[in-house]
Amino acid sequence: MVSRVEGPSILASSGLIDQLLGPAVAAVAVTFLVKFVASLWQEKQKRRGLVVALAAEIGEGIIASQGFLDGTDVDAIESAMADDPDYIPFTTADPSLSRALYNDLRRDLGVLKPDELRAVVHFYVEESLTQAMITDLRTDAFASLKPERKQAYLRILIKQAQETVDAGQGALTLLRSNHSVLRLASYERALSTSAPGEAGNI
Repeated sequence: MVSRVEGPSILASSGLIDQLLGPAVAAVAVTFLVKFVASLWQEKQKRRGLVVALAAEIGEGIIASQGFLDGTDVDAIESAMADDPDYIPFTTADPSLSRALYNDLRRDLGVLKPDELRAVVHFYVEESLTQAMITDLRTDAFASLKPERKQAYLRILIKQAQETVDAGQGALTLLRSNHSVLRLASYERALSTSAPGEAGNI
């Protein structure tokens, strides 16, 4: 018959570690174990903080891009371009603000799972292209284009902004499905198909 062991584990209660390894080696082993567990906890907290920060910035990026789409009357702008060769849509863009957290945290992106990393990077690439195209609207090179080329550029920009929204929603959905901490926050505006316009062209 096998006797039942009560109380602390057999290793701790019998001092088996000390008996097998000796006090000095046992102390080293315990110290190593404590540090190992602590490192795992720190890595988990680091990943948690990274995911929360990225999700927040991606969510705001989605809302901004959707707001740009909602606030852009393509037909009216194309008509204005056709009537006035010098017409340039009013736009606002600040690439440095839209990727502030990503730029600060990109050295730690390796803690993400491969599929999460691909989704996050994909969003920021699409978002960067959108910001660059919006910035180009204010350049002399754009101003010198013929109306039909300006209209074609605008249509490409609208498509690019939609791709940014799609990439952001894909990344945010994936992160939320993998990390329970994100399910505690509401991302309804970012994950909905349409958000209220907050920025755009005039």
